[in-house]
Amino acid sequence: MAGCIRDPLSGELVKIAQKFESDPKIKALGYGDPATAEWLWNKYVGTPRNPNKLLTQTEIKKYKAGVQEFIDNIGRPEGGISQLFKLPKALMRKLPESSFFSQEMSNATSFRQKHLKESAIEINKMVDGLYKMMLSGDYGGVFTKKQLKEYQNLEKKKKETVL
Repeated sequence: MAGCIRDPLSGELVKIAQKFESDPKIKALGYGDPATAEWLWNKYVGTPRNPNKLLTQTEIKKYKAGVQEFIDNIGRPEGGISQLFKLPKALMRKLPESSFFSQEMSNATSFRQKHLKESAIEINKMVDGLYKMMLSGDYGGVFTKKQLKEYQNLEKKKKETVL
């Protein structure tokens, strides 16, 4: 690896990783994998780890504190009054699997809302086009606005009698 600059803080990162992987709670629950470490890095440091960029002391401190908090809180139930103030979504961000699930559900909901909004716009355009077509005479006979209103009222009455 000639020409590569050795990161002076990489040794500290390795120590944190070894401590994390050797913790008995982490081993017992199977969280000693690279995916969990990456999730913790993103959660506590706030940005994805870039191997081409040198580590900063601030990133190391944030990551170390986050790993320790994760180890301390894993498997520990919320106590006393604090459990009453946690929202289900906030509780789901506590572990990697539930955090991923929560994020995917949020993405799916956002997609569905966007889809409904865009669909409503298109449907309104089609309905407006149908009304214009009926009023212009392209639909067989020419409807006046009064006749169209009367036709709509008849449809409404029919719908109410069926239900």
